[in-house]
Amino acid sequence: MRVAIIGAGFSGLALAYHLLQHSSCSVTIFDGKGIGAESSGIASGLLHPYPGEKGRRSWKSFEGMQATKELLTISEKALGRPVADTGGILRFIPTTEENTFLEHERVYKDVSPIGNGWFLLHSGMTVYTSLYLEGLWKAVFSLGAKLHTLFIDSLSALDEYDCIVVAAGAGTPAFLQMEVELQQIKGQILTCTIPEGISLTNSLIGKGYIATMPEPGFCHVGATYERGFTSLSPNIETAKELLYPKLSLFYPKVVEFPVVDCKAAVRVARKGHYIPFVKKIGKKHWVMTALGSRGLLYHGYLGKVLAQAIVEEKESVLPVELGSAIIKNSL
Repeated sequence: MRVAIIGAGFSGLALAYHLLQHSSCSVTIFDGKGIGAESSGIASGLLHPYPGEKGRRSWKSFEGMQATKELLTISEKALGRPVADTGGILRFIPTTEENTFLEHERVYKDVSPIGNGWFLLHSGMTVYTSLYLEGLWKAVFSLGAKLHTLFIDSLSALDEYDCIVVAAGAGTPAFLQMEVELQQIKGQILTCTIPEGISLTNSLIGKGYIATMPEPGFCHVGATYERGFTSLSPNIETAKELLYPKLSLFYPKVVEFPVVDCKAAVRVARKGHYIPFVKKIGKKHWVMTALGSRGLLYHGYLGKVLAQAIVEEKESVLPVELGSAIIKNSL
């Protein structure tokens, strides 16, 4: 089976890896900007099962964490160096929400209170996304995948393939007329230097985050959550205006961190809830989209189950929650 994947971010590479575990599959990836050039490539890499302001444990979080850990190991083996800090993440919890995390401590035993509103998420890790994607691509390439840095403007351009998967993130609406409500969200991330005398050994999460980087002395500060944006370009002053008030609630010193760079990208999510959208949309077309801010948590798991559905030609192996909307192919 010849499979074409549009998109070379988390989702596309994870799907490619799992498809290539089947000898019957060959994979060609199409992305005009190359590996991890959009939101996957600039993500700060905060991986844990409790995203969202309320800190509830996410749908399929156990499966998601396990699948991503497997891919992290594969990436590290291919690259020959660590691609993540596995020492946990510190999360600041307002007093009104502390009971939720105390319940996580009792039930899941991967959360510990450490005082002054801070909790250690033992299962949390900071993935160095650029390194991770580099290693994962090396692993996928070694299995025989091909990459074409071409912009595809129509699914009909790939008719020669037996199966076509759209995993293009915010670019998905360009290929498909969606009858599931999606929203596009612009995120801006600052790269900062950490002043002398300040130690940042773990990534910090509150309303916003400060994430460690593989380069000592630097951190990522983010991310804005911009709906209705008019420009895709990064803007340092706008990012500061949106980020500093909420970050100062749990780490006031962040305003003293010198900013050396600002990046922006757009991610896509479903309106009303955070569960991604994965579905067959025709005889040989599939879509995998709307991972939103949970791309790291879900891409490995979704890549695995979608690969199974494609190889077995059985959409029923996908959890029903993933396709709980109608989608119409625009061809």
